[in-house]
Amino acid sequence: MVRLITYFELHDSPYLILEPCDQNLRYEIAQYKRGLHAPKVKRIILQIVLGLNHCHSKRYIHCDLCPESILIAKNGVVKIANFDHAIAHTQSESSNNSSNTSFKSNNNSDEPEDANKPAIHMAYTAPEILVGSSCIEFAADIWSLGAVTCELLKGKPLWCELTKKDQLQQIQDALGPLPSQRHFCLPKLLESFEPSGDWSNLREFLPRIPEDAFSFISVSIKQQIFPSIP
Repeated sequence: MVRLITYFELHDSPYLILEPCDQNLRYEIAQYKRGLHAPKVKRIILQIVLGLNHCHSKRYIHCDLCPESILIAKNGVVKIANFDHAIAHTQSESSNNSSNTSFKSNNNSDEPEDANKPAIHMAYTAPEILVGSSCIEFAADIWSLGAVTCELLKGKPLWCELTKKDQLQQIQDALGPLPSQRHFCLPKLLESFEPSGDWSNLREFLPRIPEDAFSFISVSIKQQIFPSIP
């Protein structure tokens, strides 16, 4: 995690002083148009996993993990930053020891929830956040981790749509219909959705990804949100 050095308030606005980092992961991706070498991707992802583990152990969900929020210091150490959309994960007493958290948003539209808050990076955002679910789990960050891993290997995003509706359509085209019986229900945004493809085999969508990396992405993307997909 990026280290907080100090903070202060000025004119009723808080300011944070963070440790300096030379670049973010977006710069690294831009240097390799066809994707980074697998060993380097593994080193980066391992550090992100350790950072997420720390974040989740403190019961916080990042909710906007993307190349722009992953910083790289001169010594190659990877840091997670940009917690603008992070939320606290709370235990629900009525959920039989399963956890959920309240995350009220207005994601049924393509307008940002708060004009003063940076927009989420949709290409890496889990479907339950895109549809405005009131129940967000740690798995949302794992989805983002899989999407980041894929871009590191391919050199381009796994999903790349301009609107939430188009992005959700692309996800369903690749993975099948969103399972409304899971942690989130499908709001009006998805009422008219009919997946145009039957790409239940994610391998067809990622033909040149190494087998071990594909297995990691598959678990991150499919199994966290679509557990019934083989």
